[in-house]
Parts: sequence; structure tokens; C-alpha cells
Amino acid sequence: MIERIIFLLEGYFSQRDYQRFGIETLRENGFDVEIWDMTPTLYANYSRVYSMPDCRGLSIFNDRQQAYERLSNLTSSDFVVNFVSYYFWNLWVYSALSKSSASYAVFCANAIPVAREIYLQKKREVLKNLFSMKSTTLLKHIYMKIPFRFLGIKPVSFIFAGGSKCMQYHYPISKDTEVLWIHTLDYDIYLKEKSRPCPGRDIAVFIDEFLPLHHEYAMFKLDPPIEVGKYFTYLDRFFESVERKTGYEVVIAECPEANYEDTPDYFRGRKRFKGQTAGLVHESKLVLGHYSTALNFANLFQKPVISMSCSDFRKKPIEYHIQEIAKWFGKSPIFIDETQDIDWEFELNISKEHYDNYRNAYIKTENSQDLPFWQIVANRLKKGF
Repeated sequence: MIERIIFLLEGYFSQRDYQRFGIETLRENGFDVEIWDMTPTLYANYSRVYSMPDCRGLSIFNDRQQAYERLSNLTSSDFVVNFVSYYFWNLWVYSALSKSSASYAVFCANAIPVAREIYLQKKREVLKNLFSMKSTTLLKHIYMKIPFRFLGIKPVSFIFAGGSKCMQYHYPISKDTEVLWIHTLDYDIYLKEKSRPCPGRDIAVFIDEFLPLHHEYAMFKLDPPIEVGKYFTYLDRFFESVERKTGYEVVIAECPEANYEDTPDYFRGRKRFKGQTAGLVHESKLVLGHYSTALNFANLFQKPVISMSCSDFRKKPIEYHIQEIAKWFGKSPIFIDETQDIDWEFELNISKEHYDNYRNAYIKTENSQDLPFWQIVANRLKKGF
């Protein structure tokens, strides 16, 4: 019988995570809930200030050996929701879990479309660098091709799944792994928001992704796709064009990870709102964005989307992501740094067929329940294995 649920994280925990992980829902269902943050042990050179260090049940692991021992000693009354990716440098986490008696789930419910070009690009890079790789890098790559059972890794017990095309991640899965079809976490917010009386407003909502300042660039040692000043100059110019052509005021739905308090006024006086994305989209006439999962709200509330790209993104992963998600919305990307004639009549309409297909593929399958995400999880865990 499951008594304790442990969220195992590789990204710093926040107030937003506390809400979207349904901590209180799980506790109301009789489970003890803890959050074990492995970030310092997995990304030793990256540090970040916590937004809620006093959260009940939150443990931050700075010592790998201590974390390994705690994981190894979990019992059959423990259940782990594992957000740690399955890569060579994280295998010690899976090894420790495999020594324990606990079952564990992985999360595949917040996927977005990934272009075929991304997979091809990665394959080309591996082949191109195959003979120039350092021997240790090559060995790691080969090592991850070994079947997980030969590595002493036990398979995933549950996949918490969203839409039908959400299985984009590499995990140790067997024929006994159970797929629990739920929906995206955004759908929980939608369920609450859709019942609210909606005063339609002449606004266009920009779904901010904190480009190119997001902390994940430093965390994963990646170069931002564009220089800061250039990016916000492009945005301002395009927003002015949208306002002039449509009559809609452009407002900013801030990325949850954003911190604009200590930066210049990049949005040049435009209204910014944090934690209100669903409500803003619900009230809007148009949604502007790149490839954020928050575009789910545009789909659910049936709002037209303009997928914004620019020349600096060309031949980079971000360009392929934007192209792919635009395709699913029945559109093509708009290059905001280029002069072009935009067919506003076309852009301000939606294709119901495309929206239905996207919702089934990436948000929620037709037969999944209209219950809060973690209530569905709690109901399943109560039934036992």
C-alpha cells in the first residue's frame, strides 16, 4: 500500500511547481508528500536562489552519496514521481531507485511537437563527431545503447501521459509498464478557468518564454539563439505592427521563470502579467508566441495563434520547433524581423480540424477523464498494483 509520494526533481522547485504538482490534492487523498530536489547533485556548476525554501516536505540534496543512500532505502510503501531524465550522467539515480523496493513513474504529459529535423540534426551531429569524440564521450554514447536491464535498472512502473503523441522521451520501459492516460497540467488550469465568466477584450497576448535570458541556457550550458537587445527590438517593432493592423493592445503573459525586475524595460511600457496566462488567453482575440506549452490555452480556448520566428533562429533547433508547432495550428511562422504582407484575415481565423488534432495529440486523448491530473493519479494509486 502506497503511503508516501516523493517528487524527484532535476530543476529547482518553485511556488508554481507546488500548485501544478497537486501537493495538497495528494495530501487530501491521504498520502504523505515530499519533494526531493537533486539539482545540486546533477548540475554542480549551476546554482539558483530558491523561491520557497521553507516548503514542508522539501529536501535539497547537495551530496550525491547521501542522495544515493536515501533513494536506495525507499520501501514498497513509497512511490516516486521521477522527473530526472534518463541520461548517462543521471544513471546513478536510476541505479539507486532500482536497489530500493519503491515503484516509480515518469512524466510524459507536457510534450509539444518536435520536428523531424531535430532528430535528424542530432543523428548527423553524432555521426559527424563520431570519430572526433573524446573516448569517454563515445563510450558514454555507446553505454546508453545497452538495454537497461543489463545495467541493473528496473523498469518504470507508470507513465503519466498526456496526448497520444506525448511519448517523446527515452526511459527504461517494459511490457509491464502501465500508461495512465491523463492530460497536460495546463488542462487542470483550463478546467478552472473555463467556468469563469469571460469579458472579451481587444487584446493580443504574447506568451513570453524569457528568451534569451532563461536560466536553462546556463543550466544546460547552451548558447541563447539570439542577442538580447536584438530580440526585444524585433518584438517591439512587431507588436507595434500588430496593434496598428488589428487594433488590439498587445499584453505580455510573463514566463513563470522570468525575472524582469532587475532588467531594463524590455517591453517598453507594455502591460506585463505573471501567473495569469490562462485568463489572458481566455479574454483575448489573438495569441502570439514561439513554441511554449502555454499555447495549449490558445488551443483549448479556440484562439488564433501567430507563431513568431526570426532570421537569427534559422538552422537552429528553435526554428524547427516553431515551424512544427505552427504547422499543427494550421499556419506558417511569421518572421518578425522581415518586412512582409501578413494576411490578417487568415491569421485571425482558426482551423477546427487542426485544433482538434493538436488537442488529441498533445493535450488530452478523447477518452481520458475530466478530473484534476493528480486526483486521477491518486485514484489509481489507491487501487494498488
